[in-house]
Amino acid sequence: MQSEPTRSPWWSLLPLCAAVALYKLDSTIVNVALPTIQQDLRTTPATLLWTVDSYLLALAAAIPLAGVLGDRLGRRRVFVIGIAVFTLASAACALAPSDEVLIACRTVQGLAAGVLVPLSMGIIGATFRNEHLPTAYGYWSGFSSIGIVIGPIAGGVLVQHFGWSSIFWVNVPLGLLLLPLVYALVPETRDPAPRRLDIGGAILSTLGILLISWGLIGSTTGLSATEGAITALGVICLGSFVLWERRAPEPMLPLSFFREPGFALGAVIGMIVYAYPAIMVFLTLYLQGILGKPPQTAGLLFIPLAATLTVVAVFAGPITKRFGALPSMATGMVLMSVGAVVFAALPVGGSLTRLIVGEVILAVGIMLAIPAAGAVMMASVPRERAGVGAAAMQAFRQIGAVFGVAMFGAIAAAQTKAAYAPPSPAAASPRAIQDVVGGEISRVADTVGVQAADLGAAAWLDGMHLAMLVVAAFALLGAALCLITLRRRHRADHSHPAVPH
Repeated sequence: MQSEPTRSPWWSLLPLCAAVALYKLDSTIVNVALPTIQQDLRTTPATLLWTVDSYLLALAAAIPLAGVLGDRLGRRRVFVIGIAVFTLASAACALAPSDEVLIACRTVQGLAAGVLVPLSMGIIGATFRNEHLPTAYGYWSGFSSIGIVIGPIAGGVLVQHFGWSSIFWVNVPLGLLLLPLVYALVPETRDPAPRRLDIGGAILSTLGILLISWGLIGSTTGLSATEGAITALGVICLGSFVLWERRAPEPMLPLSFFREPGFALGAVIGMIVYAYPAIMVFLTLYLQGILGKPPQTAGLLFIPLAATLTVVAVFAGPITKRFGALPSMATGMVLMSVGAVVFAALPVGGSLTRLIVGEVILAVGIMLAIPAAGAVMMASVPRERAGVGAAAMQAFRQIGAVFGVAMFGAIAAAQTKAAYAPPSPAAASPRAIQDVVGGEISRVADTVGVQAADLGAAAWLDGMHLAMLVVAAFALLGAALCLITLRRRHRADHSHPAVPH
């Protein structure tokens, strides 16, 4: 049974928005700490990528399951469990003595974060009346974006003055504060006829994404038959997932959704756009590893990106409604491509103007594309299955983030190794090459000399530049798909309302 709220539902937005802001804060605050984590824990380039990707992978795996568990067990109950686990995992991350332990704790943290987004949306949908839903989702989207803005700034200050573990400790008091607020302000709701839990689909999809990411990230240390076999096994798992979903009585991803071109297009665009965490990883290593900026300065240099994301988010919905979802997506994809090309022109010595211009263009493109892609996807899903469609939308976006970090990281590593010409036998050692690929140029200078460091920095930039050009190519492909669809359905986009993202 679904309980009726005993107080104004607007109070429930406070802990719901704060919890999602906490998740977004953690997803941005960690980027600034990556070079320091790399130095303190002596991570390899592969394990550094896993520090990011383990969180994203677990997040993607948890999103579809969290909605079903919330429907069955009670959305508030599962939401509270998510906050508690996230808080405990954050403390464990802060205490991690090695990169392997940190990756394991980040995985648990990602599983908990995957509960917060779909269940906060589900609670709002079950608590507010239809006429108040757009306003409630608008507050949810806007307030939760605060984490994106303050993440890089707070991360830079914390890392520089208190070390990398502080970025995880900050989650603990916030999480402990949220627990009683959720119990006090959020009503319990559940679905009287909940869907079945698609365990087989969840296992196959998660294994497929994990193995493909494992193969791609493993290739950063060198291509081998092992990485190829792991990647191939991942593809087989995803193929098996499709076959499973065709026969599952209540699939986590109904394949009938793909009969509507808009759903498939929105999924593809969402995956491309959400590959931007890979860009953030590259820019962080560029600022701190190549240019030698301290964490606090590097965090401040991300303000143009964060501020633009927040400002454009306010206007993205009305723009999509005014000009149509497909034109908004196409424009966003073109701008994302231009931003990536600007980053592909960043020099070894740095250019503040190019960096800021690239951040602003990229952010505008992202925020034009995200709500439009969500509008197209959700307009293609039957109303009675909106919850499943929303979970699928979020899952595809996180999958794009997982594959983006893995694939573009592998491309950059391969190009860096190909471009690096060691000036001495010592500079050709596996340790030195690993430092070059990881962007630890100051360590290269200290261990094998300034000449090797200069050559290593140039080679690392070659790798980043190639990865950025590949990002640009994917974004242009997305724009082309939007224009093709627009030509075929030139009037369809006017019926797609903007949705919260």
